[in-house]
Amino acid sequence: MKRVKILILNILFLVVMINVSFAEQRAEYGKPIITYETPMGVRFVSFSKNWGTKEKLESIYIEFSKNSMSKEILFLSTVYFYPDTPEGVAGLYKPSIQVDSKDNYTYLKDNYIEIFDMNSYTQVSDIAKVLSHEYGHHFTMYYLVTKENKYFSEWKETGYSKARGLTKFSKVKYYEDLYQDNYEHKWDVTEIAAEDYVQLFGSPLSKKSVDYMDVKDRILNNISDYRYASNIFNLLPQENLDIPLAMEVKGLKQYWQGLAGLSLTQQTLPNRPKLQLVEEKTLLSKYKSYKIMWDEVQDSRKYEYNLVMYQEGDNSFPVPIKTVKTGEEMSAYLGSYMMEQPNGGARVIMENYKGKYLLRLFIKDENNFMFSSYEYKIDFSVANNGSLQQVYSANNGDIYINVNSTFKDMKNTHWAYKYITQLVASGTIKGYDDGTYKPESSITKAEYLALTLRILKVNLTSYKQTNTTNWFIKDGYLGAAKDIGLITEKDYGAGYKNLRINDKISREEMTFITARAIIYKKGAQNDIDNFSNFFTDANKVKYINELNIAVKYDIISGYPDNTFKPANTATRAEASKIISKLRAVLG
Repeated sequence: MKRVKILILNILFLVVMINVSFAEQRAEYGKPIITYETPMGVRFVSFSKNWGTKEKLESIYIEFSKNSMSKEILFLSTVYFYPDTPEGVAGLYKPSIQVDSKDNYTYLKDNYIEIFDMNSYTQVSDIAKVLSHEYGHHFTMYYLVTKENKYFSEWKETGYSKARGLTKFSKVKYYEDLYQDNYEHKWDVTEIAAEDYVQLFGSPLSKKSVDYMDVKDRILNNISDYRYASNIFNLLPQENLDIPLAMEVKGLKQYWQGLAGLSLTQQTLPNRPKLQLVEEKTLLSKYKSYKIMWDEVQDSRKYEYNLVMYQEGDNSFPVPIKTVKTGEEMSAYLGSYMMEQPNGGARVIMENYKGKYLLRLFIKDENNFMFSSYEYKIDFSVANNGSLQQVYSANNGDIYINVNSTFKDMKNTHWAYKYITQLVASGTIKGYDDGTYKPESSITKAEYLALTLRILKVNLTSYKQTNTTNWFIKDGYLGAAKDIGLITEKDYGAGYKNLRINDKISREEMTFITARAIIYKKGAQNDIDNFSNFFTDANKVKYINELNIAVKYDIISGYPDNTFKPANTATRAEASKIISKLRAVLG
């Protein structure tokens, strides 16, 4: 008695024993919307409203025909396109194979492919990879059966196993039942073979790319909500990244070409670029930016470099970092990135990772053949909290980090929230080691002057002193503040005897220092209106001109009762607001 083996595949592969297989439609879908007889003799049968015309099916056929084919195409009868996915899969391949009592196999002609969920797709590119993958099952099975008289259950004895080096990987297995508890899809030998086909012989759209953007590019393009599909070829060229990519296996392509009678081609694999971390920068107290670089392949071909990252021990779902083309700088940023804006704000995306990750380049040449770099391990600081921080888009277009996750004593309902966020994002200010900001605490003269000099971007090198332990003097802040006129002896007496830099700063001192920063940057301010008349306590203000300048530039606004309160001690929140506004004015 003759036996027939039927393989049901998708991205899955199931073997059941039945008497015979015919290329027949699923009865529950009723009458097809359209049937298209392709020029190569394969019927395309659609039950999907999105693909309900001859023109639509013809567009699929054009792409389908761009998969490398040989004699095996004569043994495929039908491709069915169904509107939904009743079995939760993208596609299935159902071959018809006969085996006699002497274990000689015969490939019959009633083999067919099913493509599901077609009502979700509108473009041929949406299904090109699935269609190529399913045809890959047909291609690889046909030639093992007809040329080697082997079935995938005998994979260890095949020329494919030898060419691919599969026996070196202990997890590779043939599964008779894909529903068994220990089923591992990526180690299913039939799936590995179909993925190889897509890489080596698949149609152009089955190997389409998406240009991915790193955090710097996303800031430049105002993209904070970044989404990507995991089935894109240049993100995941094959499901199993624990084994070499198909193009990296010497002789694998020639093996299949020999079986199929296709023209033999010799593909030279270039030297693999090496990744290196060239810059690690701390943006805030615990946020880091990393710059990765690599060497460009030196030959006459054009390449597309795709940097991806995945956790050590789990490469199932790579995260795209950036796509770079030949001629561009071979670099990418990951983690966090900040870009200051002309209006004084900052555009920031904070992406922090925790633990050990592996970086890898997937490099595609102009013929869509893919190879990869060696993996590069990066161990992110345990200080990072491992989560993607929430990103805010303010009315002026700036993006700010969520300071709720930065300072445990700050809420977004605080009146100075926006200003503190801007300064934290720009790296101008930071909180305390215990994770607080203490917005209502006072700020010293030294601290405020240091903030102002940072905003002015004054080079402190020539002002530094080594004969002191006081940070303000040692780091050059005091010398710079005196030299550019932020403070004078007229303010604090001969030799600055009354300065007392560690004392709390008053609102009036904060105001005249701020105004002098504007004068230093923009020049003397003439014809200033007497804005100080707005304040009922203006008679208590000594530095009227500086107050008028600060009001003119909308840096100082006073209190709701129209007072200025010049002698009051300034809080860290108040100082943050003024410094943030000064930063916007100075540009």
